[in-house]
Amino acid sequence: MTTFDPKAVTFHQFAQAMRKVGYATTDPQALLAAFFTVQQMLNGKTDRGPVPSIVLDGPPGTGKSFMAECLAWMFKAIGFDAAYIEYNCHPDSSYEDFVKDINIEAPVVAQSGFADRKPKKEDLYIPGPLLQAMLESQKRKVVLLIDELDKARPAVDALLLTALNSGRLTVQGLGDNGDLKVIDCNRQNIIVVIAKNDERDLHPALLRRGRVIYIDYPSPEVEMRILKEQAGIGDEAARSIVTQANKLRRRESNIGKPPSLPELVRLARDFALIADQILAKGVDAEGAYTCTVPKNDLNDAFVSGMLAKQEDQPLGRKLLKDKSFGTAFLSAILRGKGSPNRKIRYLAPSALLGRTAEIAPAQKPDGTPPAN
Repeated sequence: MTTFDPKAVTFHQFAQAMRKVGYATTDPQALLAAFFTVQQMLNGKTDRGPVPSIVLDGPPGTGKSFMAECLAWMFKAIGFDAAYIEYNCHPDSSYEDFVKDINIEAPVVAQSGFADRKPKKEDLYIPGPLLQAMLESQKRKVVLLIDELDKARPAVDALLLTALNSGRLTVQGLGDNGDLKVIDCNRQNIIVVIAKNDERDLHPALLRRGRVIYIDYPSPEVEMRILKEQAGIGDEAARSIVTQANKLRRRESNIGKPPSLPELVRLARDFALIADQILAKGVDAEGAYTCTVPKNDLNDAFVSGMLAKQEDQPLGRKLLKDKSFGTAFLSAILRGKGSPNRKIRYLAPSALLGRTAEIAPAQKPDGTPPAN
């Protein structure tokens, strides 16, 4: 059941509805653009005018495609029947990928003699995401995500420009006797979200057909808040991991794939799990904690969690400068969970080879070795 009139919903109500389906507001301007696009869809004309659309630009991992998913979930949450269609572009994306391709299987089955009926013309093609979205819009709400459009050839821009401007597709083979057929969308039932990652500029005319928003990495304050909420870590640990991430995100760092917020949340949750295990085990006779993961492996896990591309990791280690970033982060999480500063004993690397159950000498609370 709807909790408000969707056509008269306020921006605050819209933001709350998106938050309920899991969308954390990292960029209020992007959320406002989505709100205006939804209102354009709900209050626009069904039979004329451009298709409601929004172009989300910015680095990978800033929540562009997730916003599109959440729009579909939000429609369902407030009582609409809604579909979500996603297409990921690639350098060979073509008209056939977006509109329709030949279904080779249908005529083969028909000629084999094993078909239970004569194939209809609809059986002879595979609808692409753009055609599918327009057909779906004739009966229910639909959110179409065209992801990483800047990977596709510029010719794709022209196809989308025509479709979004007119709200229709002219498709060969779908009409009577295999003629052309015009497919019109219901503009009150469809939103097209285009996402790109700065690889190339889109055609200016295409950009003018929708709202264009650049989504950058969230501010440190927003990232810290989300990390504390979603990973259960304290202020010190959240500030530490965000600071390290922003060192890798600088344009001059030359990191190919800088860490995104979802990667930071996952990394923080992984280390919080280790911290919970340490606290559950308690202290030993000398008042030290025991971590059943080797120290170097924790430091390596921190780097690989930050940088998914292996070729980025050597440069990432240099930019982070501190060899004990992982164990220092673990100590910060422990302090955020109310633990006093204590020495930590880490599993010796040889124990993983089954040679010994030895625990390495205790480390200082910041993860560094004790003084001799």
